[in-house]
Amino acid sequence: MRKHMRGWLCACMTVLVLLTMGVSALAEGTDAQSIETAAISEAQTTEITAKKTDKAEWTVMIYLCGTDLESRWGMATYNLSEIAKTDPNDAVNVVIQTGGAKSWEAAKDELGLEISNEKIQRWTFDGNGYAMADEQPDANMADGRTLTDFIQWTAKNYPAEKYMLVGWDHGGGSMRGLIQDELHNGAIMSLEDFGSALQNSGVHMEAIVLDTCLMASLETAQAVQDSASYLIAAEETVPGYGTSYEAWLQYLYDYPYISGKQFGRYFCDAVQTKYAELNDDSNSLFLTFSCIDLSRIDAVSEAFNAMFGELRALLDDAEMFGLFSYMTKNTDSYSGTGMIDLMDMARRARKYGLSAKAAGDVIDSVSEAVVANVKGLYHSYSQGLSFWYEPKAGVAILDHYARNCKSAQYLAFLDEVNMGWNAPEWVYEQVERQPDIAREDYVIEYELSETEDGHLQLTITNGVKAVMAVDYRLLKAVDKEANQWVSLGRDFNVVGDFETGIFRDNFDGTWPTLGGALCSMDMIDSTSKYSLYNVTLGQLMDSKHPEYGYNSYNLRVGYVYDTMLGAETTESTEGEDAQGQDGTIPGHYEMYGVWTGMSNNIELPSRDSQPVSLLYGETLTTLCPAYDPMYRSMGGDVAMGRVTFSEKTAIEVKPLARGTYAYEFIITDVFGQEITTLYVPFGWDGEKASFRVEDTNIMREMMYILSGISM
Repeated sequence: MRKHMRGWLCACMTVLVLLTMGVSALAEGTDAQSIETAAISEAQTTEITAKKTDKAEWTVMIYLCGTDLESRWGMATYNLSEIAKTDPNDAVNVVIQTGGAKSWEAAKDELGLEISNEKIQRWTFDGNGYAMADEQPDANMADGRTLTDFIQWTAKNYPAEKYMLVGWDHGGGSMRGLIQDELHNGAIMSLEDFGSALQNSGVHMEAIVLDTCLMASLETAQAVQDSASYLIAAEETVPGYGTSYEAWLQYLYDYPYISGKQFGRYFCDAVQTKYAELNDDSNSLFLTFSCIDLSRIDAVSEAFNAMFGELRALLDDAEMFGLFSYMTKNTDSYSGTGMIDLMDMARRARKYGLSAKAAGDVIDSVSEAVVANVKGLYHSYSQGLSFWYEPKAGVAILDHYARNCKSAQYLAFLDEVNMGWNAPEWVYEQVERQPDIAREDYVIEYELSETEDGHLQLTITNGVKAVMAVDYRLLKAVDKEANQWVSLGRDFNVVGDFETGIFRDNFDGTWPTLGGALCSMDMIDSTSKYSLYNVTLGQLMDSKHPEYGYNSYNLRVGYVYDTMLGAETTESTEGEDAQGQDGTIPGHYEMYGVWTGMSNNIELPSRDSQPVSLLYGETLTTLCPAYDPMYRSMGGDVAMGRVTFSEKTAIEVKPLARGTYAYEFIITDVFGQEITTLYVPFGWDGEKASFRVEDTNIMREMMYILSGISM
């Protein structure tokens, strides 16, 4: 029905846009005329301005660094083909710089583009299609100087009343940066360099659009706030098909007089509409995009700084800081990168270590700054602005992050929870240094034992208030004599009491299967609505030569809870959730899509997510990683079973075969640091697990004697 009604809807949308523009004009005090007259007047003003100044209303600069997104999947070409479907006019200049990819698909799509992988090229798009405007020797697109040169050249040759920069490529959040060049050893532009490149250009942007993953953050906004009026970006990974270039560019052609704020609102809606019309649930469910008013970022920065000033004071009280960490552990987060939603954290922390005023200031300031925000069902608590929160990070990572963070209180907080890292000197010129925290309250020690009814028990003997979560990993022996194991995955189904610090296994002899084949289910994220897992799949590189190995893929799987867990809002009560007495949470499995995980050699999230339906008819192998439980290291992949995908393929829990298995507890402390217990082997006879705790304790003592370090 949607396709048949599309023309009628477009007509309605046109009328709605005109009405909206008129209301906006009246609300902002630009004129006191009727809505209809305001819309017509603005359109006429555009023509008059163009005649008087010989400038376009907008110049859109698209910094298209193709990288492996183009050379492997042709994603840049897909967006170029979307641009080619628009009906351009002289009110908007479109200038595109290409580079950073080993190969380009554009020439094969009859777009009139012969993009070289050996040069930097600049293209225009107008009523005559694409045309080359300039060509330069190859340069590193991840170098800020290359970006600065493109901005300055474009502004000089294609002047306009307003400028927009579109950054297209990978993104890795506040710590990792954005814009990766495949031709220059995978170089990536740091957030610091990105901000400097914009400042050095001397060109003020009405809007910066980042068609890159994970960049709608406070740190990004701070880096660009002096160089632009609005930032439009995503908190989560951006799907491979990118933003809705045809829709938002045509909107700009049709209504060139709009502000960056008006454009940003339409832009966010257009992206959401694109994936809904593609019936792409795998991306729609996790989609986020927001438009951020950069003139309001100072207020957010001030509230953020004050929030961590209060949280620093909690560190002397392990019980209160533990409560804060527990209540905020399900804050909306993004692709396991340390990026979490700022407002969601403040809202969850109110009354649990954070005062109502501090939380309220964060909530109010973010609400004012984020002028548009769309999100899929599984990011319904995302509010449009994230920040990097990974207290467990190492020294090199924190040194890098400190160059992008402007909050003295937050850096002092990271200093105080990391024994090996020191904040920059300027931090303690702004805030007072606190006495060292009582580390012994945060040191977690444990014992393993077996209960009378045969369960494996974990007892926290020190630092119980510092325990934020307890998960487990299940191992399977594939060769007992050679002591070879595979990991069946990590999950949270543990029965426990955080007050007493006593936890036990909840093993029932079953495990999820894919199409009946045993698979590795590795939990990568857990929220109050669902847990997210990766299932590793392999496709033989050469069916005649299995020894060549597999091309591996990740099947994204969610376990959706029947009832939302507690601690979601400020009205929640500690401990109220939907988890049963046996540690299980009623729910069901869903499959969302297939992707390759991290991109090449710098561990940036990939954007190549594809719907499961594309696998129908394909036969793939479920793979489990080989695992050395002594050194807790993953090795190569071991084939477990074969699956031919169809509409009926599903994740189903089935009984495990008799054999030898092993169990590890994984303790996460309030700073995010993980402690993995020694593995405990056990036999499974189809009805009962027989844990060999004594063997593990003997091994632990031997390791203690040999290394001098208590395990």
